[in-house]
Amino acid sequence: MILNGVTLNEGLVWEGEFDSAVISQSVSYTILGNVVVQNMPLPTNKEIRIVAKGDGSFFMGSFTRSQVTAFKDLERSGSAIIFDYEGSLFNVVIKAGGVQMSPILAGTNQNSSDLYTGTLILIEV
Repeated sequence: MILNGVTLNEGLVWEGEFDSAVISQSVSYTILGNVVVQNMPLPTNKEIRIVAKGDGSFFMGSFTRSQVTAFKDLERSGSAIIFDYEGSLFNVVIKAGGVQMSPILAGTNQNSSDLYTGTLILIEV
């Protein structure tokens, strides 16, 4: 996963990657009982949720503090950026309130390499 040219840490998951419908479908029947199926592509403006999870001593993916602060800056700017997921490119913006992170180890002396878990919510534009 690459967001705005920055490679994200291993283990992050696109939660619900295949949950959204890609077509609208209408099924109707003729007078003789034959099925008529009509398909129409839907706009692809879907929500993309990139998740790093932590449960006690088990962690699946993480973000660094420097990544989290960069995400907050991008969220404030509202600028469209490129999300590269396994070679597929998506134009996205960070959803308002879409940087939902917590430090793995809480402390008063934070540095840029501290690790965070949470969810980054992008919207395809």
